[in-house]
Amino acid sequence: MNNVRIVLILIPSILLVFMAVSCIPDKNSEEPRLTQEVRGHVVQVVPRNISEFETLHIKSETQKYYEFTSQGFTGFTPSHIKEHQLFGQTLLVKYVNKNGNLIAIALED
Repeated sequence: MNNVRIVLILIPSILLVFMAVSCIPDKNSEEPRLTQEVRGHVVQVVPRNISEFETLHIKSETQKYYEFTSQGFTGFTPSHIKEHQLFGQTLLVKYVNKNGNLIAIALED
């Protein structure tokens, strides 16, 4: 009977400890990142491959320069971005700032 009592107390206690530990934020996990955006003219685009760019330099409408990188397809190919540069068309860049690096997540006309 004592063993049953110990088990009935011990199991919920262990589960409670596991639940409490699972609520502690992981320092290595990515913090929620706020999406920002800027509109500007393409100064330079350096392709990574046919569908992604390595770096994208934009001059904003406020004459500020931005340098972006990407971690995948952002909606436009490097050749389409180059067309925007050649025709003087602006791009809207939606991005996140990750440790000082501007990472483009989506491009729009």
